[in-house]
Amino acid sequence: ASDAEANDDNSEDAADHEEDSHHETHVDPEFALAFLFIALTAGVFSARVLKHTGVPYTVLLLLLGSVIGLCDKHIFIYIDGYAGTIVQESVSQWSNINPHLVMYIFLPILIFESAYNCNTHVFYVEISQILILAAP
Repeated sequence: ASDAEANDDNSEDAADHEEDSHHETHVDPEFALAFLFIALTAGVFSARVLKHTGVPYTVLLLLLGSVIGLCDKHIFIYIDGYAGTIVQESVSQWSNINPHLVMYIFLPILIFESAYNCNTHVFYVEISQILILAAP
């Protein structure tokens, strides 16, 4: 009878452990969406502001990303409350994304944006240098 009780206790402990480990790896989708919404809002606002300046859009996005990363490491730690937790979790999830996924998804978008806004006269004048740099 004691072996059966020991097996029941072990199975309950295993079930509790599986339940606890499930909660540790659970990811809430609203955290990812929060950062996506904040990033899109910042991108649209930046595009409007940059129409009046000479700073390239991609440079400003790099700077905004750096600021968000610094805030994640140094400022969001001290924010108490639910809103701070959502932003911190969201930034944390996006900062741990697979780098290959970023390259395959976001790099074509950035290249398209740069090509779309390119001055065609400058492009045709510099086409030989572009092809030399683009060739393997």
